Amino acid sequence: MHLFYRILWIVLYASPLAAHAAPDAALKAALKASSVEMERAQVDCADFKGAVEGSRVNLIPEVSGGGEKGKVDLLLTWRFGPAYRQYGVDTQFEQKVRRGRGFSLLIPELREDVPFAQQTVLLTARDRETGEAASAQIVFTVSRKVILLQSSDPALLDRNCYQRYPAAESMVGVLTNGSTNLSSLVIRQGVDRLWSNSVGTSWGFYISPLSWIPGIAGSLANLFSANRSYYSSVSKQVSEIVEVSSAYQLSPGDTIQIYSQKTRYITHYDAALVDACGKRTVLKGAYPLQWWGFAYHAVPLNPYDPTRPSPGLIGAPPVNTCPAGLTPGSGDGSYSFFQTNF
Repeated sequence: MHLFYRILWIVLYASPLAAHAAPDAALKAALKASSVEMERAQVDCADFKGAVEGSRVNLIPEVSGGGEKGKVDLLLTWRFGPAYRQYGVDTQFEQKVRRGRGFSLLIPELREDVPFAQQTVLLTARDRETGEAASAQIVFTVSRKVILLQSSDPALLDRNCYQRYPAAESMVGVLTNGSTNLSSLVIRQGVDRLWSNSVGTSWGFYISPLSWIPGIAGSLANLFSANRSYYSSVSKQVSEIVEVSSAYQLSPGDTIQIYSQKTRYITHYDAALVDACGKRTVLKGAYPLQWWGFAYHAVPLNPYDPTRPSPGLIGAPPVNTCPAGLTPGSGDGSYSFFQTNF
């Protein structure tokens, strides 16, 4: 009797007819990044977090289930947008991939004013036999090798400093109201123009001499040299948020002398170093950024009196809260300054 049931089990459950009658497994798709090629070297990424501009990301489509024949069409779709240097508008790309094969995606270079961007790649799988479809996507960050971020560390915020210089006669010069009506004077100075035209009044970053030694602080000076245009863009972005606007009233017959007073600011920036697989290592306060602010003062002037007021008495008193290493002309060589506004 037991032999009869055993034979019956083999016929019903182990025959090819039963296997054919079993329902197909649902089609499933997955997409992952296995490795990254950067600077002619391939790096395996067990924990892929992103990619660096100019590198190649090796994408591996994975498909399971589907019809009996297992014939599945795979299609990768992605877009490159204005965040990348060579694309002014969103441009879509498609690439067919064979089952079991991968695809190497070349990441374009980012624009100078873009530190990082988000990239999405979509995988679409369609079973030729059943028409069933499945999809998956991978979303990752495309970064520069180094990203500058203004530090929020309280200890570094305390190290931010400024140096206010004595006022000096402005190129605006002497202004006189020769009419019989009250006049208004409005002075507007876009700092962006000062950033690009000034000589000596320089935007830029301070770098410690130790950073030139390989292995010390990630060789910060080498990073600066390799990413000069990006550092210039960061400096320019700081200057572009400032516009000086001063308004004055001039009575009939009044004469005034315009004085300008500049202040040099030091703001510490963290450097986030990004490896081939997108992992970030943050160097706190690695780059002190030097930038400038300007104030204008209108001083009444007697055109018949040859004496002029002392510049030190005009505007706010001169003061320097910066240490010697971050003060030009101090003789302290602990930092080297690199201009970014030329």
